[in-house]
Amino acid sequence: MENKKLGNRGFGGYELLTMAMVCLVLSVIMIEITLGARDNERYKVFAYNSKMFGINASGLQMLEEQKIIYLSELIENGYMAPIKNPFDEDSYCNQYESKVVFDGNKKKIFLTCGDYVIQNQSLDGSKVSIYKVSDWEEEKKDQKNVSKTFYNYLQNQKYVFPFFLEDEIFLKKMNYMRQNQYQNIDEMKNDIKIEEKTFYRTEKEVKKVKY
Repeated sequence: MENKKLGNRGFGGYELLTMAMVCLVLSVIMIEITLGARDNERYKVFAYNSKMFGINASGLQMLEEQKIIYLSELIENGYMAPIKNPFDEDSYCNQYESKVVFDGNKKKIFLTCGDYVIQNQSLDGSKVSIYKVSDWEEEKKDQKNVSKTFYNYLQNQKYVFPFFLEDEIFLKKMNYMRQNQYQNIDEMKNDIKIEEKTFYRTEKEVKKVKY
């Protein structure tokens, strides 16, 4: 009789262990589903922010007829508030790399938020391609598949800007600082000492989202 009870207890313990394992697996699945839904929502917010950025830039472009408008210009002129990074609540999108390029009736959006970018995206498009990128680095490595030249201005052996800038926004800021109308950076080089560096990073498409 005693052996029978022990046998029943063993069988009951096995069942309990099995149920616990099933619950654990279901919990993991539910966590993955929840995290996946949260990530999808972040991608959607990112795409929506890029569209609003493009619309606001179009409003300023109608007044000033610029070919390129940076997020920093919209913020400085009161057209937009800084855009929160949907992938990191403690940071904001990059004001100096995010821009809208106007070519006739075409509007191309470039929005950089932390490790994620939307680039060369038509405002009238139906889907948005989102890329994950690494940090810009001076050292070129085999996996780095994108390069870009950035600029800064040396004055008294010190950089004027705290970080290197893309050519278009660098030209705008220098023209504003020096009250000049340089047409390009090569023309500017005749008058002032400019430092230019090539940086590298990786880019990989990770998601397509409907506008």
